[in-house]
Formats: sequence, C-alpha cells, structure tokens
Amino acid sequence: METKERFHNRVLSTKKVGEAVEAYYEKCWSDSEKGLPTAWGEGIAYFPLIRAAGLNYVFADAMSARMGAKKFPYAKDAAADFGFLDESCSYARFHIGASRILKGDYPYDKSFDLKKIMAPLPTAYFNTDCCSAGNTWGDLLSRYLNIPTHTVYTRRVFDKSEWQPEMDHVVEQLKEMVGFIEKITGRPYDWENLKTVMTYLKQSAAMREKLRNLLKMKPAPLTYFDVLSTFSAFTILHGMPEAPVLLDQVVKECEDRAAKGIGGVKKEKYRIYWIGAMYWSRLGYMAEKMAKMGVNVVGGTYDYMFFPFPEEIDPDKPLESLAYAPISCGYTTDNNMAPSMSDWRIVKDLDVDGIIVWEAHTCRLQSGTNHDRADYIARRLGVPITYVQGDFVDDAFFNEAQFDTRVQGLLEVIDARRKGKQGD
Repeated sequence: METKERFHNRVLSTKKVGEAVEAYYEKCWSDSEKGLPTAWGEGIAYFPLIRAAGLNYVFADAMSARMGAKKFPYAKDAAADFGFLDESCSYARFHIGASRILKGDYPYDKSFDLKKIMAPLPTAYFNTDCCSAGNTWGDLLSRYLNIPTHTVYTRRVFDKSEWQPEMDHVVEQLKEMVGFIEKITGRPYDWENLKTVMTYLKQSAAMREKLRNLLKMKPAPLTYFDVLSTFSAFTILHGMPEAPVLLDQVVKECEDRAAKGIGGVKKEKYRIYWIGAMYWSRLGYMAEKMAKMGVNVVGGTYDYMFFPFPEEIDPDKPLESLAYAPISCGYTTDNNMAPSMSDWRIVKDLDVDGIIVWEAHTCRLQSGTNHDRADYIARRLGVPITYVQGDFVDDAFFNEAQFDTRVQGLLEVIDARRKGKQGD
C-alpha cells in the first residue's frame, strides 16, 4: 500500500499526553462506580482548588471538545431536543446534551461507549462568570441534575489601578469556594496539597515556556497544533505530578528535533499567528492542511490561557496566583488592554508573516474581542490579517472552501509584500 505523504511532522510524545487523559477519564468512571464524587466546571483559573481537595474534576469545555473529536453526534442532538438553538455556545450545547444522555433522558447509539467519550455525572458544578454563557449553563445543570453549584464572579478591569482591588475581590470568593468544597467533601481543606498542586502547575508552565521559545526558531521544530495537543495537561491533568513529566518529554523531543534541523512542517514557508479558539474536533486535520500549504502556525490565543507564565505562579500564595490569572490572560481586562497583557507578550518574538482570526460562530465572547486583538498586533508588526469562520466543535459552521480561499488569499498577500520588499 502506498504511504500517504505527510507535511505535518507531529511531535510523537504528545500522544503520551492523550494516553494520560484517557487514563484519567477511566479513573473518573472507576471512582464514580465506587461512590466517589466527580465535579464538572466551566470557566478559567480556579480549578486547582478543586484538584487539591482530592476531587476528580472535569473541565466542561475540554469534555465537549472530546465529544467533538470522538465524532459523537448525540450530545448536540440532545441539546437541540432540549430547546437549544444551534447558534448558542457549542461547548454548552454538547455538555448539556451529554448530561441528558448520561441521565438517561435521550437515546443514543449503544455502539458508542460513553466511558470513552465523556465523564460520569457530577455531584457538584463549579463556575466562573468570565464567560457570559457560563452562568446560565451552570445554573441550568444545577437545576436539571439537582446538584450544588458554586460561581466565582469577576469584574471587568479597565486599567492597572484596578488590578489589586479585583484580585482582592476574587481571593475572598476563592475562600468562600474552599468552604463550599469542604461541605462537599466533608473534611477540612488541604492547604498543603494546594501548594503541591500549584508547584506542579508552575513546573508545567515552565515546560510550556520552553516550547514557546522553541517556536521562535526557524524552522520551528514543532507547531502550535503540537502545543495544543498537550493542552489537556492544563485543562484535564492540571496540578497532577505526571503533567510536568509528560511536558518535559515533549520539550526534550522538540529540542532533539531542533538540534537535527527537523521542522514541525515539511517545508516552513510562512509563519502565522492564530487568534481565537481552535477547531478542536479536527485538530490533526487543521495541522496537516496548514502544513501542506507551507504554513507553520507558531503561536496563538490559547497559548496564554490557563497559567502560561511560570513567574506568575507562587505556590506559597496560591489564592493570589489564581486570582491574577484571568487578568493576566486578558479574559477580564478591557479590550484596549487585553492584547498587551496576553497576545503581544507571545507574538512579538515569533517573527510572524500574518494572522489568522478564527471566529468561533457560537462564542460571542471570543469573536467580539478577537478583532481588537488582531488589529493591535497587525498594526505593530505590519502584517496582514484574514478572518475565517468556524466553531469549537460544531462541524456545521466550518466551510472548507471558505477556509482555503481566505488562507490562500492571506498567503498571496504575504508573497506580494515579500516581492515588494525585494524590489525596494
């Protein structure tokens, strides 16, 4: 059989991260069958508090992305049957649909093994209001599943003078969250274990910083898609001892590739920065598609989410570190401030040729701010932008012809600018 030519040189050690995630979901099911609690949650930054309490925690967005990647259509259908429009957040729709299936309220093809696709039903739900959909999402699951919910409320920050008051505001709520966790577990909170969890998180962030530095190389020995293949080390395996070990393996493989001159794509001709969410259900497809065009996506929005900078994590001040995280990643900062807080810290050293803005059709939060972020970067770097429409996990909103046309147009502009510079 003829071997199909591949253009994306996948970092093979990223598969180990995926295997660890599979093992974690198996643990959640095994513990649930023993009567141990599982917590679901949505939002940003505060889930290390849950991990340190010894609770199995499943990040809702990651579980929805998992269902998309596993090509499980029934969660989406179950949400539609529940009254959700296709235009509403796909993360929420898939997640709420999954709860209906797990509860036995919606049929599905039994050839699918739910234990390989989603987590067991939760005994509690944790929420933050960084995302406007999150509040109603959590409230609905609380009433539908008859489980307790805890929400941390954040406020928009418009200038640096408001950072400390907002951090103080969140820290007090995190203390309340600890009290909520103590009621669920029936035992005093383990503050020492929180320090341990934050230490592992800091070590993981240090590995991630090394990967980011490797992406500055030409050719880069990995791609942004490879980085995203390790992202579950933060969204699922965060604060676990195996997370920094797995990431260290990825770093070492990439360092070895760099020493041998092996690039993340077969022939790196263009370096692109990706603003916005990712098409999680077709991550490998996107990686190969871009690589075939000679494009190495060398960074993007999700690289600064979920504790990207190790210097901002202090295990001895865990609540303060957690409270600062939404500000640092630009989630709760004003649009005029967010790009300098987040994207610019990463993209300024990547020597990119252009920007792709991925407009997640069902996410008003990200799509509304991405234009400002792209404009901020493009003006400072003098690079062109293209906008493509898609979604996190809902295939209905992705048009391959549109994507190809707009990316090809971006590359043509880059080529034309290069020729213009050669003629000067």
